[in-house]
Amino acid sequence: MSANPSSLSFTFQAILEQEMRDEQETDVPSKLFELFCFTKEGKIPLSINAATLLIRCFGPAKMLEEAVSVYKELDPDSKNTSVVNLLLDCLLRGGNIDRGFKVLDEILKRDSDVLRTILRWISFCLLCGRGFGLRK
Repeated sequence: MSANPSSLSFTFQAILEQEMRDEQETDVPSKLFELFCFTKEGKIPLSINAATLLIRCFGPAKMLEEAVSVYKELDPDSKNTSVVNLLLDCLLRGGNIDRGFKVLDEILKRDSDVLRTILRWISFCLLCGRGFGLRK
């Protein structure tokens, strides 16, 4: 009898949440990436909430490629505007603007013209409006 992939996904999410609360741990982002790799090898699906937690954790730690790996593991139907914006914010704040635009281009290839306009506007606002250290 095998475990339900959905229940494993929620279990993984609970472990992530607990690990992020552990203030005694010094290297939480790296440990969370190890957990993510373990679930990836075990073919445990990644919930949208788990992906969001991971990307939020990896951003400040400047683990940008790890954040992109998490995004790529998401089911295409889960790659909503919130997750895309979170990943773009992570990449742009981390100084990897080229990678941010590459991710944006990948998204735009499969989505409508309306979404393309919205995402370009969002990326422009993120880049110029918040400044990312360029303007205060």
